[in-house]
Amino acid sequence: MLEDRLPYRFDQLGWLQFERLCLELLNLFSGLASAEWHTVPTGRFLLQPEGVPVPGEERKLAGPTGILVVWINHGHDAPKAASTLQGVVQDTLNEWAQASLSSLLLLTNVSPDGAEVADVHTVRLGPQELSSLVASSWALRLRVPSVLGIGALEDLAAPETVGHSTADLEAARQLARVFVPTNAYAAALDVLQRHRFRPGCSDRRLGAPRMQQSRRAVGSLCS
Repeated sequence: MLEDRLPYRFDQLGWLQFERLCLELLNLFSGLASAEWHTVPTGRFLLQPEGVPVPGEERKLAGPTGILVVWINHGHDAPKAASTLQGVVQDTLNEWAQASLSSLLLLTNVSPDGAEVADVHTVRLGPQELSSLVASSWALRLRVPSVLGIGALEDLAAPETVGHSTADLEAARQLARVFVPTNAYAAALDVLQRHRFRPGCSDRRLGAPRMQQSRRAVGSLCS
């Protein structure tokens, strides 16, 4: 069950960062690491013949399933964005009609307007659902740190703690939003994961020898 919360500002990510977020989310929550994505207008499409687990839920969509990632730059014109989204979805379904889809998993920055977007069983992960998934996964925030600049940073510390901080949190938010993870960044995260390092772990909890080994391994990537 996804926790209700105020949605993050996914509009500010732009298409490239939003796509990266969705692909990492699908990898972590649904085990999808496929590179067979196809380009569609304002998005990406992936066909999963055997179906796909719904991120954040204990159920699986019946296959064949289409997975569609759509980011639309809509400003404050929500009705226009919803109409554009419906058009993109319908055009994609028409293009992939030969696949005879049983279900569709749609990830988008456009809020739902109550209208059906497809003639197949559709699960839509909009801003509300995506925000809950991001908030629930430290691993996803590590993989896509730009989410810290669109609202996720506020979830990491209590307001009273933030109020006593001397750090320039606004500068941190601005930097996070435009930060693009490099291959070296991804490699460093892989090293930390192999050594079972998690954010917030101290040397005592993790074990000093293992922590020191992780630091040496990460340091070698930067040398």
